[in-house]
Amino acid sequence: MASFAELEHIKHIALVAGETSGDLLGSRLLSGLRPHLPHTHMHGIGGSKMMEHGFVSDYPM
Repeated sequence: MASFAELEHIKHIALVAGETSGDLLGSRLLSGLRPHLPHTHMHGIGGSKMMEHGFVSDYPM
């Protein structure tokens, strides 16, 4: 598994959450990743919980 230092060059991470439980799990993932990858654009399909962590929903959930 790659370390956070090895992932620094990644500029985009796409996630998909199709229901409320996925939004909650995605928000937990984002809360752990965001401090380590502050300049990474995290986007895809997600809800309000994920957006609280800087996630950009490309399509409304």
